[in-house]
Parts: sequence; C-alpha cells; structure tokens
Amino acid sequence: MRVHLEKDAPKTLTVLLLILVLLMHTKFVLANEVTEYRLKTAFIYNFAAFTTWPDDIEDNLVLCFYGEHSYGDYLHHIRHKQINKHNLVIKDINDFNDLAHCHVVFISRYYIATLRNIINQLENKSILTLADNPGAIQEGIMLNMRVSGDKIVFDVNLKMVRKAGLRLGAALLRLASEVYE
Repeated sequence: MRVHLEKDAPKTLTVLLLILVLLMHTKFVLANEVTEYRLKTAFIYNFAAFTTWPDDIEDNLVLCFYGEHSYGDYLHHIRHKQINKHNLVIKDINDFNDLAHCHVVFISRYYIATLRNIINQLENKSILTLADNPGAIQEGIMLNMRVSGDKIVFDVNLKMVRKAGLRLGAALLRLASEVYE
C-alpha cells in the first residue's frame, strides 16, 4: 500500500510547494550558519513530504540522522509534525544496523568517507537517502542539498530513487537544480 494524501491534498500540496519554492529563493548570508541549517531542515521535511514509499508505513515516519551533524538546534521546527497522517519521529543514529528502521536517512559529513559502502548496504531498501556534501549525488545519495550563490538548491539521483522503489512528487522534481537518471 502507498502513502496517500488526504482529501485536502491539492490544498496541502499547494501550501507545501509554496513553502518549498519560497525557501529555495530565500537569500541568506553564508556566514550565518543558523539560517542555512534552518532552511535545510525545512528542505528535509519537504523531501519526506513529497516522497511515496512502496509499502505501508504503519505508525510513524522515521527520519534518522546518521553521525554527527549540525541540525540539532533546528530540528525542533519539524519535531512532532505529521506527514500524510504519520507522526514524524527524529532519531540520531550512530550504529549502521539501526538504519534499517528508518524511512529517511540523512548521512552526515562524519560518514562521508565511507559513503559508497553505506549506499551499497542500503541499496534496494526503501530508504530515502539525503546529504549536504559536494559529490554525494554521484556516490549514490538520492537527494543532496548544496549552496549555490546565495541560495540552497538540491540535486536528485532519480536512478537511485527508483532503484529503492520510491517515488518523488513531480513538484519536487521540477524544483530540483539537477536531476540525474
């Protein structure tokens, strides 16, 4: 069973899309790390909101941060929110074996040196992988955020998304800076 949007889906989708567009075009000062990670946190939430998993998600949608990261102070903005009737649960994970219990995994720069191995181990699992590291998309990350000029953009590795049996919303794909197939 797939995750379905409610009856008010067009309205909800329009609001989420508007928020994502506004965030993409919001200027920020790179020296202000607070703003960068706050915006990236909103992107992460929207990535999950615009993804469809092939299997039914039972109770919670689990977002895992694998390794040390700079998002901790900003996660309260999305903690306790819902995505398509599922409570969003955020976990910090340091044991690779715990990733199997996640729906979305943000792989921190702490583990970037072993990214290829991580991607190979998660291959063919319905887990959306995210990062914010240069070159991560070429290594197999599904969605990678980056700073371009004075805004945050993201790239999509559609081949890896499909390989995992996931679907990204068309609106999300249209907003991507680059889509690799």
